[in-house]
Amino acid sequence: MSVARLLATALLLLLQGGGLAIAVASTSDEVAIVDSEDSTVWVARYRVFYGEREIGSAERHYRLTASGYKVTSRMQPSAWARIFGRGVVEQSSSGRWSVDGKPQPDQYSYLLRKEDEQPQEFQFDYTRGLLTLSGRSLPLPLSTQDELSQLLLLRTNLEGDRHNWNVPVVSGSKQRIYEHRFQLIGEHELVWELQSGEVLRRVQEVELTTSRNKYRTLFWLAAELDYLPLKIERQHLRKDELLTLKLESLGGSR
Repeated sequence: MSVARLLATALLLLLQGGGLAIAVASTSDEVAIVDSEDSTVWVARYRVFYGEREIGSAERHYRLTASGYKVTSRMQPSAWARIFGRGVVEQSSSGRWSVDGKPQPDQYSYLLRKEDEQPQEFQFDYTRGLLTLSGRSLPLPLSTQDELSQLLLLRTNLEGDRHNWNVPVVSGSKQRIYEHRFQLIGEHELVWELQSGEVLRRVQEVELTTSRNKYRTLFWLAAELDYLPLKIERQHLRKDELLTLKLESLGGSR
């Protein structure tokens, strides 16, 4: 697999795990939980590996309020990966909460720098049941998420003790809607390695497959950290290719 495709796949891997409803603030020795009635900001930084080789880093930012949310993600290739011409991938999602507390995206954007001059913009029109992008429209099921808002839905469902669910998800790179299938497959302990040391967490392991039937993704979520993805692995179903994301640091502010 080319480095360009590795990095794109790594970004999707990152986007397919985790959620939050509280802010996490990093100190020199430990991780502290911070709550705010007005808004919360949560930042997570990951190291990205293909096999044993580190190929880049990823960073996610969340801002949540009582009425809505905004999530952004940035994928940065390593110096080694930049030799192959891969650019930065940026995504953004903003929306509101439905009456049952689930994310309802209004806008979503996808940008691959070096290839796209302008981001791909997606507009969710629930009144007309249409997803508008690049001058064309697609049918929009009411439950549709984007690649970032699905992370918030993941947390909501796990917190509600759901073990299996399907959800249609907009792909920014493919400009299509795919079915994502989630299944809780177990719980165990995981040694979580951060810059500040190691913390042993009780985690839930969730499997994700999609209607493309190309990858199997496993990720580990810590309920005590509001279902934060500590580690994510994505295995190609027909090739010996493994991508891993490891949480490196946390930060947050009100």
